[in-house]
Amino acid sequence: MSRSGELVPACAGRLGLDPEAGSSALTDFFDLQPNRWLRVVPGRGTFAWPLEGPPTAIVKRFRGDGWKERLYGLRTADVRSPAQREFDNLRRLAADRIRVPGAIGWVEHGDRSLVAMEHVPHQETLKELLAGAEPHEVRGLLERLLELVRALHGQGWYHRDLYLQHILVTAGELCLIDVGRARRRRSPRRRWFIKDVGALLASMPESVPRAAFERFLAGYLDGRGIASASERRWWARSVEARARRIRAHVPRHGEEGDLPPPLLP
Repeated sequence: MSRSGELVPACAGRLGLDPEAGSSALTDFFDLQPNRWLRVVPGRGTFAWPLEGPPTAIVKRFRGDGWKERLYGLRTADVRSPAQREFDNLRRLAADRIRVPGAIGWVEHGDRSLVAMEHVPHQETLKELLAGAEPHEVRGLLERLLELVRALHGQGWYHRDLYLQHILVTAGELCLIDVGRARRRRSPRRRWFIKDVGALLASMPESVPRAAFERFLAGYLDGRGIASASERRWWARSVEARARRIRAHVPRHGEEGDLPPPLLP
């Protein structure tokens, strides 16, 4: 069963597509075999387009969906393919003034789906930049990170994979990527915010002083209006516990970029 998604006409040129063809033109990317993958995990592969030369777009292909996402979709009557979820999240986050790659389009065919987004020119992720930063640079970078996380959580969004490697640094600004699992709720559970902040701590380079993250957390709690000393200590303990669990987690699969994508066409 095929379902035509959506194509943003103003962005179609980044993929060399005819805007009048609609999202069905994206189906050609289902069978494309790149010579290099940016990331490959079971059921998902990401590559840059065009295959040669400077990239203008990022294409992410999926086969199926995780059982937790399927169960959540059935429970909430929100059944969408992973490609549509990521496309919708890119559009909604941008509307909420969160810097993300521009959404180009999505399409699905059977259990396969595909989303295309703008390539964001960058040299490093925030994790990489922090690892080599001087102390005064670390402070400035964490202040920008604080602004991003405050804006994200303040509008009810939680990322669910908020690692520093999922934040690009482009022209001095931070750009959030891998937003397919992000959700926005009117009354989000506190534990999801703790998981996001714990993921930031777990992915913090060892070169970043502990005191720098403590200042970040203090600023985050100030922004949330959490003034009670006991509650702030509870948050600090909870974030640390979450970070420890994340660090102890052994990935079920690798994320190398030069492997053929398992379970993908």
